[in-house]
This record gives sequence, structure tokens and C-alpha cells, in this order.
Amino acid sequence: MDPEAAWNEMLDAIAETNLADAKLCAESLLNWIERGGFVPQTVKQSIPDEWNRLICDRVCREVLRTGNRSRK
Repeated sequence: MDPEAAWNEMLDAIAETNLADAKLCAESLLNWIERGGFVPQTVKQSIPDEWNRLICDRVCREVLRTGNRSRK
């Protein structure tokens, strides 16, 4: 898996209001990170992995929460 590509695909899907694709990317990213994979660079500036992990986790979980809420 390429977490950088998945992160960018998720952001593109969010921008296009394509929550189904955004959710797939979010699930993949969270699974990847939980299995010990490295986190993507989430912002243009180089920041420590701990911050990238925090940002990625929060955004992915919000995508999943939003996606689940929109189905109800």
C-alpha cells in the first residue's frame, strides 16, 4: 500500500463529495497504520510522524463517522 497515494485519493474524494470512495481510503489507511505501516505526510510542511499520525487518524475517523451518518 502507498499511504501517501491513499491519503491524497481520500482528500480528492472528500473534495468531490464522494464519501463512498473517501470511506474506502480511510478504512485502508487506518488498517495499514494499525498493522504498523508508516503514516503519510498529511501537510505540505515536514512535521514529525506523531503529528501526521494524529492528523491522519482524526481525518480518517471523521470520514468514517460522516459516511456512516449520511447513510441513516
